[in-house]
Amino acid sequence: MFKSAPPSKHLLLSLTLMVLTMLAGCGGGGQAPTSAPTQEAAQEPTSEPTTQPGANPTDEPTSIPTSIPTSIPTSIPTSIPTSTPSVTPTPEPTVEPETEKTTQLDCGVDNGRITSNHLDDTAKAYILCKHNETRSQIALGNFPGLYANFDVATDMKRLQWDTNLEQVAQTYANQCEWQHNPNRQAEYNLLSPTDIHNNPINGTESVGENLAYWGSSNITSASWEFTLNGYDAWVEEGNHYAIGDYYVNDFCDTDACGHFTQVVWANTYKVGCAVNYCGAGTLASIGATYLVCNYASAGNYVSERPYETGDIIEEVCSTADSGQTVCRNGLTASSGYAPGI
Repeated sequence: MFKSAPPSKHLLLSLTLMVLTMLAGCGGGGQAPTSAPTQEAAQEPTSEPTTQPGANPTDEPTSIPTSIPTSIPTSIPTSIPTSTPSVTPTPEPTVEPETEKTTQLDCGVDNGRITSNHLDDTAKAYILCKHNETRSQIALGNFPGLYANFDVATDMKRLQWDTNLEQVAQTYANQCEWQHNPNRQAEYNLLSPTDIHNNPINGTESVGENLAYWGSSNITSASWEFTLNGYDAWVEEGNHYAIGDYYVNDFCDTDACGHFTQVVWANTYKVGCAVNYCGAGTLASIGATYLVCNYASAGNYVSERPYETGDIIEEVCSTADSGQTVCRNGLTASSGYAPGI
């Protein structure tokens, strides 16, 4: 069943509802037979900010002043022995071994849990890792797109977890509304967010959003399995996309891919997610796990590529922003990077 939401001024939203059954033979119409539990999965594209090209705080100064002396005395009294003052070397950027630089991130087996319809810290860490795993796969040219593997990325940032984005996501997930949160940007900026270097943001930060739900008549609380199903559905959109300029209205070649492009948007640097259980009659005709992820800065700008591309794997991280001196798993980060959890 296909469902769509009315577009806002700068937003084209589409909702896709897929009805799956645990047993074969489910009838049409989206109503589950009483003899077999049903599952429903749906996802909604991210919003596409088209009027805030300057909102991304990741632009860095092009030069950094130094404190190196500019003059040397022209004469020295002969009665005083001359000496060369010691100079403290400037710290060099952290250089990861090549094996670390080009090794794809692997999150391994998850051990996350949901307690009282909230992600625990292990679940948050795993969702963050899955985002960075997908970005690492893209950056190293290992992600299968529509026609071939994606080109390597030269500027893909390693995401951090943002508790403010998480707070906005949790508040909205609790409302069980199947549409984008129109106030997410205002709500986030009221929480005094920080930029990629953890400095207070001067101005307004843009916020992207991914939504998904997965339902079953067998659940009465948010499911960790269904949460991961929602994330996987976003990533699988990339298999229908051939890397290129992102256009809101062409559904990325053969199908919607707005969730995927937000996940891998290179200039996005923070993410925060939340879940909730939404009862029958809210998101779907049956109970569902609702996954909401918010992103700063927002991605999906019209006519922009998700990331800068390179030809060979050695080019990963080669166009990293100033201050992003660490390259690991094909992802850029500052030397003081912390996951945020």
